[in-house]
Amino acid sequence: MAIVKSDGYVYWSRPGHLRASCKFQGLERFPFDDLSCLLELGSWSYSSQFISLGLLGGTGFTLGGSKSSGESFQEFTLKNVSAEIYEYPPYPADPSPWPVLLYTVVFDRSWQPYIRGFLLSQMIFNIIGFAAFWLPISSGERVGLTITSMLAAVASDLVVVDQLPAAPELTWMQRFSMMSQAFATYTVLEAVVVSYFFFLTSETLVPAYFRCLFNMVGKKKTSSPRYQSNGDADDATDAEEVQHNDRWRRWGEGIDSFSRVVLPVAYAICVSIFLTDVN
Repeated sequence: MAIVKSDGYVYWSRPGHLRASCKFQGLERFPFDDLSCLLELGSWSYSSQFISLGLLGGTGFTLGGSKSSGESFQEFTLKNVSAEIYEYPPYPADPSPWPVLLYTVVFDRSWQPYIRGFLLSQMIFNIIGFAAFWLPISSGERVGLTITSMLAAVASDLVVVDQLPAAPELTWMQRFSMMSQAFATYTVLEAVVVSYFFFLTSETLVPAYFRCLFNMVGKKKTSSPRYQSNGDADDATDAEEVQHNDRWRRWGEGIDSFSRVVLPVAYAICVSIFLTDVN
């Protein structure tokens, strides 16, 4: 229903819902974002020669007013609304400007569920992966622990990514997830490298088949060529291989000692930088 006055004033109240397309701003700080959206309302057929737009009550909007307005247990809350009149320049076919209403709507996201359900779990999975540095190198569960913690972190990330639009921009949460997965990847690779060194008995890291190939290409003649494999420490047949294995074990223990100190400290620094960026 429309109310028309003698001076040309028309009041048309039309309750309903609008499904609007919006270029969101602020999503890069997800889940700590204040999501804003710019809406444009105007006529495609009539310029200011036929209509004169105005803001109802001086603001152009009303919020709530009833006891049942609003929602509880919701992800978004309406933080702010502003409206202004903007006039596009005249077109060649019409010398009058074209007025539109620009509404800027800002929503505040509830970030607490993402902290409880994703951020803390991601940090816990990383700490569990760091715990592998204190397991004995000979323990087979060492690699399994790091892989499990990494897969759990990836699964947690997939749950959050499913709620975000497929876009080239990186959000705060995605950057934090990439950092977390980089540390998880290091723990897996570190466990593999240290375990390899712990059981290595050869003199160098060059595989035996490469050494044989190089000897053949270099035409090095030997009376009885010996194939020396990069075998297990339990397969050591002489004192020389035992000596080589002791050397590689010291390398592995050194990498472990480095990881125990540097990785947790570096991770704490990175997490602090990300949390500081929230403010």
